[in-house]
Formats: sequence, structure tokens, C-alpha cells
Amino acid sequence: MNARADWVSTDAVAKAAGVVPATLTRWAERGLLPQPTKIFRGRKGNRHIWPPFAVEQAGWVSARLSENWTHDEILAALQRGDFKPAELPDDANPARG
Repeated sequence: MNARADWVSTDAVAKAAGVVPATLTRWAERGLLPQPTKIFRGRKGNRHIWPPFAVEQAGWVSARLSENWTHDEILAALQRGDFKPAELPDDANPARG
């Protein structure tokens, strides 16, 4: 995937889910979120950006966890296609395992 101007920051995704950024990393490693894209900014350090649907998906994952779903149950639901972003650009595909 190519990074685009409409992609969002880690802070925006974390805020939508009500979690800290480290939680997003764990969720992405487990397949609950898409992998972020790392942007190298020279002396300014690195930054991760997420596809626009990651904000909505993170909120969806957080809601399932608050309903006491396990990570395995959420991953299975994602693989079934239970999460459907409101608007998905043609070149972005949600992580589904």
C-alpha cells in the first residue's frame, strides 16, 4: 500500500479506540488492525500512519473487547467480513488475518 495524504496518525487511531498507541501495535501484530506504514522523516524521527479505515476498525475492535470478545473471536469475525468500513477507498484493503 502506498502512503497517502488522507492516512491518519497513530494518535488519531488510538483516540478513536480509547487506547494507548502500544495497544495498536499489539492489535496490528495479531491481525486485528492493518499494519501501519512507517514514514522516515530524517532528523525528525520516524512516524507511523494508518489507512483511513483503521480509525473505524480500531473503534470496532475496542467495542468488541468491551463486550468481552477474545482476540481470537474478533480475528474470526474480521476474517468472516463482519467489520465493514463505512467508506473504503479503492486502493485500501482491511487486514483480515
